[in-house]
Amino acid sequence: MRKLYFILFLFISPSVFAQWNTYCPNGFTNGAVVQLTPHKGSIYATGLFDRLCSNQVNYLSRLDAAGNWQSVGLGLPGAGHAITEINNALYIATYNFGSRINFIYRWNGSTLSILGDTLFYDGPLNNSSRSANVYDIIDYKGTIVAAGEFHRVGADTVNGIIQWDGQQWQPLGKGLSGSLVAAYNFRFPHQLLVWDDDLYVVGNFTHAGDSLVNGVARWDGQTWHPVGAGFDETVYCLGVYQDTLYAGGQFNSSGGHTTRIIAKWNGTSWEEPGFGLTLFGGAPFVHTLEVFEDKLFVLGAFNEAATPQGDEEVHNILAFDGQQIDDLDGGRPGTNLEAIIPYDGGYLIGGYQGPVGTLHVYKPIPAGQAAPRKALHCSPNPASTYTYLPVDQSIEWVSMANSRGQSIAVDWEPGSNKVSWPTLPDGIYFLQWSANGTSFQQSISILSSTP
Repeated sequence: MRKLYFILFLFISPSVFAQWNTYCPNGFTNGAVVQLTPHKGSIYATGLFDRLCSNQVNYLSRLDAAGNWQSVGLGLPGAGHAITEINNALYIATYNFGSRINFIYRWNGSTLSILGDTLFYDGPLNNSSRSANVYDIIDYKGTIVAAGEFHRVGADTVNGIIQWDGQQWQPLGKGLSGSLVAAYNFRFPHQLLVWDDDLYVVGNFTHAGDSLVNGVARWDGQTWHPVGAGFDETVYCLGVYQDTLYAGGQFNSSGGHTTRIIAKWNGTSWEEPGFGLTLFGGAPFVHTLEVFEDKLFVLGAFNEAATPQGDEEVHNILAFDGQQIDDLDGGRPGTNLEAIIPYDGGYLIGGYQGPVGTLHVYKPIPAGQAAPRKALHCSPNPASTYTYLPVDQSIEWVSMANSRGQSIAVDWEPGSNKVSWPTLPDGIYFLQWSANGTSFQQSISILSSTP
């Protein structure tokens, strides 16, 4: 635990570990943390940041043995979306906003190189999501496959998905085409997955080869196939849990059946896995599905799960055991989450709040120990000049800091759970307090227009 406590001792009492803690409370990350992946004993991160925990890293970073984020070579030329380890090297999928060209990048431990020819996007550059973006790279039967928003590699038509033959990029069948009518403008695929010897791809497309697939397709090595009726809107991710295929995204239905941004494949059709997810006041989505310790972790933007037993608060992350939902001690309200990896007896979790990137550590309470009282729902949040701390024990102290770790004066009276502060610039701030001997923390979104 040495690494984590060294980082956190200025932020919370070193003798108390709440279930959620900000990883670098005194550092600043200036864009979304999109993926965390293991490689040669280290954790690597990529996303829309060029500063991670205040370190200049240029969109690609490695966590060293002391718990600090370091640059990886000179970093990437633009924001990253995915990192995959293949044959002891890292292959990196990158955005290239507002540009018609992109490349597949490879990091061999000392050098960042370009694999193969230039990728081209032939459509109109009418917004940032209609660019030559690469979203995912995977190893399929010893062949590197990459997918994204591109139509050509060099002079060859490839339509959003390519395979490496050892010398150059080749198309994968006729590729992907079309756009779901109700979907956001992430064209072509968003994630790749290998399951039962087949390659699956999901995103915003209507056709794979000559097959109508509606956002999810299966490649058997020779031919594209649909997977049921597909979905009405963009599919962002796939995961396999208990030998069952799950999908997450921004969709609401499949073949006329309700599937509120998460679904499982029953062998013939897509159905909800016993719950659906919503986000009041916003557009809900599931971005990431990962399996750790025999649980399916679901990350994205949502704040309520509808179950047969009733509605349950879940804030942008949950764990599912096939029967029940674990809300992970309240999750992270107001924070869109996209990346997760096991870390130091718990999980390192990345995402963003507005333009600011976030990293948090979630550490489950060991069996036999009492869990601390949940303290993750200050209200109102977003706030303007005050909020109420969600505890009824005796509060011992309260402090506040901005995203750069600078202290903010607060007005708080012993015996009260109301905390107020002077008018502040809009942004993300952090409240910290102790109640009944236990330290807690909560990120607060301050909006001047909020009542």
